[in-house]
Amino acid sequence: MTVKDVRGAFPTVDVPDHAHYTIGTVILIVGITGTLGNFLVIYAFCRYLTLYLFF
Repeated sequence: MTVKDVRGAFPTVDVPDHAHYTIGTVILIVGITGTLGNFLVIYAFCRYLTLYLFF
């Protein structure tokens, strides 16, 4: 007996398409914001060498 033989083994929910697009857009915005923030921190450490004196 395989999983294909068992009816309802993996129930699915009918989710509208706009919900997937909304969640994907939010994840994309959070990812871009995080990446830009990390690059700003790297730029600040490279630009102002006095930041290294605190470590």
